[in-house]
Amino acid sequence: MFFRYIILFILLLATSFGCARKQTATGKIRLNLGAASTGTVLNAVYIWGFNRTLGLTTAHHIVGDGRDLEFPVKPGSWNFRVVAWSEGSHMFEGTTRCGNSPDISFQGGDVDVPIHITTDCTNHPRISDPAYIDANNQIAVMRLVSCRSLAKVSQGWDLCENAYLGDTKSFRVILPSYSLRPDLEIGPFAPESLRSDCQNTPSGYLDTNLRIPVGNDSPESPRVYIESFDQPGCTGNVQFRAFPHGLYATQGINGKLLYMTSPIRSAFFLKHGDALGGGDLAIFGTGIDGVFDVSADHDLSTFSLDPDSGGTLPLRILSARRRIKSLATAVNGNTIVETATAFNTGTAEFMLKDEVMWYISISTPLLTACDSATDPMAHKVAGMFGFAHVQDISDTSHFTLDRPLPTFTNTNLFQVSLSGNLYAANPIGTPQCVVQIMRVPQFKRINVSNTSTLWVPPFSLGSGSAAGVGAGGVLVMRVQQDISVASGQTLNIGSGGMGFVSHDTSGSLLYFQGVGAHGFTQHGNTPPPDGCTGGCDKRIGMAGGAGTGAAAGGGGGGHLGAGGRGQSSSAGTGGQGGFAINFLDPFPPENVILMGASGGHGYTPSPFSSTQSGGNGGGVLMIAAQVITGSGTLALNANGADGNVVGGMNGGGGGAGGSIYVYSQYSDINTLHMYALGGTGANGLSTGCGGGGGGGGYLFFKGCVNKVTYFNQVLPVIDGGGSGNGSCTGGIASTPGGGGMENTHFSWAFPFCP
Repeated sequence: MFFRYIILFILLLATSFGCARKQTATGKIRLNLGAASTGTVLNAVYIWGFNRTLGLTTAHHIVGDGRDLEFPVKPGSWNFRVVAWSEGSHMFEGTTRCGNSPDISFQGGDVDVPIHITTDCTNHPRISDPAYIDANNQIAVMRLVSCRSLAKVSQGWDLCENAYLGDTKSFRVILPSYSLRPDLEIGPFAPESLRSDCQNTPSGYLDTNLRIPVGNDSPESPRVYIESFDQPGCTGNVQFRAFPHGLYATQGINGKLLYMTSPIRSAFFLKHGDALGGGDLAIFGTGIDGVFDVSADHDLSTFSLDPDSGGTLPLRILSARRRIKSLATAVNGNTIVETATAFNTGTAEFMLKDEVMWYISISTPLLTACDSATDPMAHKVAGMFGFAHVQDISDTSHFTLDRPLPTFTNTNLFQVSLSGNLYAANPIGTPQCVVQIMRVPQFKRINVSNTSTLWVPPFSLGSGSAAGVGAGGVLVMRVQQDISVASGQTLNIGSGGMGFVSHDTSGSLLYFQGVGAHGFTQHGNTPPPDGCTGGCDKRIGMAGGAGTGAAAGGGGGGHLGAGGRGQSSSAGTGGQGGFAINFLDPFPPENVILMGASGGHGYTPSPFSSTQSGGNGGGVLMIAAQVITGSGTLALNANGADGNVVGGMNGGGGGAGGSIYVYSQYSDINTLHMYALGGTGANGLSTGCGGGGGGGGYLFFKGCVNKVTYFNQVLPVIDGGGSGNGSCTGGIASTPGGGGMENTHFSWAFPFCP
């Protein structure tokens, strides 16, 4: 194996003045790299030392072969680490060689310190933690991801889509050379310090060939500095970030190191830019929509608000939404969005600087409908979302965002747009990727003086060209200051059945089996002679199956809880309940937020003339409010709807509960209810069968401090829906839906906490 020795000659001079003793720092270190039998030439060497006695560090570099270096040292216990690079085309690329010295106690005199460096970097954790050493025992190459906020970064393969891609368009990595200084002091560094070539990041992240030592959690780790630029070619405005204890120890607001596998990479997430308009506290928005005095019910997708009470700002439709028809790349690398139906600029549905949220409503098949990624963890799937701002509006169906959207590389995103309809025939296995985009309202305050409800329409699969087709089911808002509910009053946000629909009145369409994030089946405008047959009892992902045969109930929709089975008889088969999803396999809950799936239909021979459909699923509520207060009640409703039995005998399955996400610094409201219940399966009539219950949904609450004990203040309900019963005989009983999941966190460490 090729190796070299580094010899350190250190001379310490001590002089005495009476009783006082002053130790000067005029040592000399000579690094002799020696000759190598292979003839390999080192491109660069980085060496850093740590004085454990005094807590001092120093670092120096060599470009090429042997050098003599002089730098000051002080007495004490020293340790030196070395990384060298060779055979690479650019700085920090190629093969790495690692080495370190034993602890050396310097009290005076000359000391020779040999350091053996080899291509095996596995036994040097202070150079790079073992998790960041690749299969060839080399320091792993780096991925750099630029984010406006690191609050939701939890996995190495994250791309900050949910927390905004950052402003970095290019960057350099620096290993600084500097004289003695305290271990956390930044200070100046040598202008000729080792620097990477400029790395361009047109998509907000880059898989580089750089092998940067990340250290571990020790102050003896190598310092790393990063210059990030808001223009390509390392031009424009520059942000300088210093990580004095190395990248591994950086798990705070400005940087976070995670690792990737297959292949092994170090994934460093760099904060660059303000989250949502100004600092990490801006998760609560800018307040641009002003004070919202609520005293009546409002559909936020159509309701207009005057943000400055007759001032210069225009009336705004608070949460306009459209289905995305196509995406294109602008000259600056950002994304041009074409909406499936035109938006009205006269009523200010979308305007410059608006914050918008994109949301993948349907991806079927789950992992391959929206992209062609080969890494399973890189797929874009239903429930994923992200934010951006409107940068330019070219006409009433095109606007440009201030950052790239994810790359939907398959044409499935546009497949449903070729016919202009979302209800095109979709047999099982036909890919579809349905994405919507909506304006995010940002209130300064919400004051509630009279019991009221705020909602948006359910997700629409109906026919036609109406503005809401292919959109709906998601209500998101930011409140810069507080939501305040007066005594004796209730603010209801959301309504039952706001998610996936089973019977879509906008197009008078029935889908037999339920509808969910992972697919649906539309059987055409003419039903089979005996209603839904031919495997319609099967679930479609989370969506419940339909009752088949003369007497059978529909299955409940699924979410975190599985849907219940529909009742069957000697003459028919009950619909299967929809699947329960598992957030850990493969995506974490803050990256995937799902509407509840609808239940399946109870059997009927004439589905287009009756509405014994399954219940709608619950919608998605995302609320970020700095304070939630008042003597009244805030009720968040993402319940699934009950199944139906109208015009027939067999009950439909209940819809699954949806998702509720709340972010708040502080909450002391008198009562806060959160509901994501599964709907109840409908009872059968006469000799009919009952439907299965819908599965429970998901509740997520993140706060800084809890004024009152959580369970005294917040009453979360995530149970599955009950099962319906009927008088049909000779089969299997229906079953209730499974329970959902609750996830609460209170910590001052969250980035939005003061």
